[in-house]
Amino acid sequence: MRHLGAKRNRRQTKRFYHTLTLLGVGCLLILFVTLVQPFFSINLWLSDQLFTPEPPSPNIVIAGIDDDTLEAYGRWAEWPRSLHVQAINNLSKAGAKVIGFDILFTDRSPDDQILAAAMERANNVVLPLVGTEPLPSAKSEITYSRFLSPVASLEQASINIGHANIVPDPDGTVRRLPLVVRDSAGKTYPAFSLATLHALFSMPLPQEYYLEDGTIHLLARDIPVDPSYSLRINFASEDGSRPYISYGDVIKGDFDPSVVKNKIVLVGMTATGELDTWAVPTEANKVPGVLIHAAAMDTILTQRFLKETG
Repeated sequence: MRHLGAKRNRRQTKRFYHTLTLLGVGCLLILFVTLVQPFFSINLWLSDQLFTPEPPSPNIVIAGIDDDTLEAYGRWAEWPRSLHVQAINNLSKAGAKVIGFDILFTDRSPDDQILAAAMERANNVVLPLVGTEPLPSAKSEITYSRFLSPVASLEQASINIGHANIVPDPDGTVRRLPLVVRDSAGKTYPAFSLATLHALFSMPLPQEYYLEDGTIHLLARDIPVDPSYSLRINFASEDGSRPYISYGDVIKGDFDPSVVKNKIVLVGMTATGELDTWAVPTEANKVPGVLIHAAAMDTILTQRFLKETG
């Protein structure tokens, strides 16, 4: 009996020490996360301070749907798509190389056929789609359960399609852009920025995107990306030096053609109070999403790449 009691005591003691060990490991993990998370945030902040913004590329022009445009043509939701037909015709006549719309055309409209016809004539219009409901995935690419795509006739009339998703870091600041994302079936979608640049260089989009030694080879460039295929954006200073025209003037045809000739023209919302604005490392105020896409294109065009260090 004494022998059995001693064995039971040894088992209880062993179980007690095992429990203490597990609690100790758990406490260490909690302590590690508690200590490391602030350092991670500090590291992000410190990396922001290393930016020396370069002048933006003169080959990318923003056609902003600004306050003046909305004052001239009314509420965005009530716009007929015939206005975009006028804009495409005017930009084509002025010699724009690529016209990228950072605008979702997901709802049908009576003007879809005439807009599709204008896009086909121009043969240089890039449209976006947007992934919704991000999914956990064993793969490295960011995965979405579904995508909001343009109306079929407009998608067919576009020269390229790319995703326009912007993914901020945990602190809410946008520092990188996913160059490739997937849907739940495994289909890949290039970024709107990549789709536009491939149109600029008259190069077809690849079927697969191979990650090798931390880079993907596209557009005759080795582009450094992280395991999620995200490019660290080298932001230009948005101090007014980027070529800009009001979209209202584009619709009217009241602009200098030399501003857009042989260049990328990105059409996007820049009006006050729009929701598509984001915090970036180089600006005190949030910037429109179209400027983030322009900055990603800047980074790839100029090959001023940023590489993450340990």
